[in-house]
Amino acid sequence: MRVRSGFVTNSSSVTYIMAVPDNFTISLIEMNHLFDSGDLDFCDCEENPEAIQSLFEDVLKHIENLKKGDILHQDDCAYRESFSVIRECLYSNNLEIKSVDTNSDGDYKIIPVTQEIISKVLTQMSIYDGTDILTNIINKQGKKRNE
Repeated sequence: MRVRSGFVTNSSSVTYIMAVPDNFTISLIEMNHLFDSGDLDFCDCEENPEAIQSLFEDVLKHIENLKKGDILHQDDCAYRESFSVIRECLYSNNLEIKSVDTNSDGDYKIIPVTQEIISKVLTQMSIYDGTDILTNIINKQGKKRNE
């Protein structure tokens, strides 16, 4: 049981499992579209060009870390908006695999699934003489339909 003193919220936490391709990036234009859309709250950087540039650099740094397979915790970001920008851009590019409500975990994080990890998993899962697991899954489904 967790015991907390001070401010306590009833808000839940979410873990996002996202595919992060090697070529994924965010442009300053995309980030500005998020500012203009009003879909995200950007109170730390509003109307401050230097803060916006710093936020953009923070976002790019964390994207590179995600590509390396590092988990991104919201608290790791210099600006709270960095996490939101990254999450929203991954989501809008259909790269979210799963989001899990972790209730009282007290943390928002992105767990990256990189191309390297996907390749390793598929290779290790393959028990079929050098053919990949996806081919075998598709072949099995085709056989079941034909039976």
